[in-house]
Amino acid sequence: MHWINKDFYPTKDKTIEKLISDIKIEEITALLEPSVGKANIVDYIVEKSKNIRSYRKITLDIDCIEIDPNLRYIVQGKGYRVVHDDFLTYHTMKAYSHIIANFPFSDGDKHLKKSLDMLEMSGGKLR
Repeated sequence: MHWINKDFYPTKDKTIEKLISDIKIEEITALLEPSVGKANIVDYIVEKSKNIRSYRKITLDIDCIEIDPNLRYIVQGKGYRVVHDDFLTYHTMKAYSHIIANFPFSDGDKHLKKSLDMLEMSGGKLR
């Protein structure tokens, strides 16, 4: 498949492992992936949550945002909830416990600032 989106760089499993190595999956109450791509990070977290033995069932509340309509279609086809198309114009009252992302290179600074602003109120974690 040929991608025209210059900001689409799928995150590899080894990178995701490093990205979330200090996060306990069972502590994720509400996750936002603001530039989900084809959902490599979300796929990894969902799969990892299946392998956790816990006294309570882990239920992941995951919201995804993706600007590329082709990638949104892939993410929705996997059954994930896509809540918006452009993170920089996304407004919500929802408090996320975690924002985990591989930001697009062209607007990474803007995505970082918006993520920090969103988490300032909730006290959530950013990776």
